[in-house]
Amino acid sequence: MLGSVTHFSHFSPLYQQQPLEKAPTDKLDHSAVANTTGEKADLEKATKAEKEPSKVVKMFQEAKKLMNFYKDGIKLLWANNKTAKSLKEKVEKEGYVLSRDEYQLIKISEKDMIKLIPFAAVFLILAEAIPLIVAFAPSLVPSTCVTPTQIVS
Repeated sequence: MLGSVTHFSHFSPLYQQQPLEKAPTDKLDHSAVANTTGEKADLEKATKAEKEPSKVVKMFQEAKKLMNFYKDGIKLLWANNKTAKSLKEKVEKEGYVLSRDEYQLIKISEKDMIKLIPFAAVFLILAEAIPLIVAFAPSLVPSTCVTPTQIVS
């Protein structure tokens, strides 16, 4: 049995995703570089190298962020599904009356579980295409795997 349930939201604070941000870069100690070489040119090269990582590194970092985002989205989807199942059982066994939030959670989790199958296939075959799919076919992506900026556009 569940205890007192006060609030269920599609974006539970326990599993709420963070928006994608730029990864922090490691800072070089410019004074150490300037003191050891004593040349201004070396300092400028170090600063330039620090500011712009290679394109391969940038692409890898972005891919890693997206993979973590989708992994967290699937975890949130799974948690929502478990909560929806327990609510359904509570309604059937005890005659519990659902609030609007709980009803919406159940309906959205059912739709998202159906969307999980094509999403998983695309994710395994061509994960880089998911942002395009979100833009052109959002009905194929679970709602927990869409960023707030993608929802607006």
